[in-house]
Amino acid sequence: AEAGFAAASDDQDGVFEAPVAWRTALEAMLPFLPDRALLFTNDERMTLDLRDNGMLRPFPEDRAARLAGWPVELTSGLLYAQLPAYRLVGRKSPPPERPWLSREIEVLAARPMGGWANAGEDG
Repeated sequence: AEAGFAAASDDQDGVFEAPVAWRTALEAMLPFLPDRALLFTNDERMTLDLRDNGMLRPFPEDRAARLAGWPVELTSGLLYAQLPAYRLVGRKSPPPERPWLSREIEVLAARPMGGWANAGEDG
């Protein structure tokens, strides 16, 4: 099973967490995103998965205006993807009943906190 976001729920003993695959959670959010939304993730599993599937590249300088006002310590080392939503969530094509999966999505991903070496690879 794919690791990902956690969904919290109340039970008799308090709050528990059940794993929700990041692609499942993202696909459920996509119909509600405004046009030109810029998604940011610092989820290590999502970042590594996007990287391992060749979707991430260094943040392009021509997109820097999208981050106006962000501190340099947050923006240095960001990785970037711009691709159709259906590819982001792991589909080969957009289902006709989900036209929002055809639109382009921009994603910013933070490098893993311990660096790539701690994530199994230098980079």
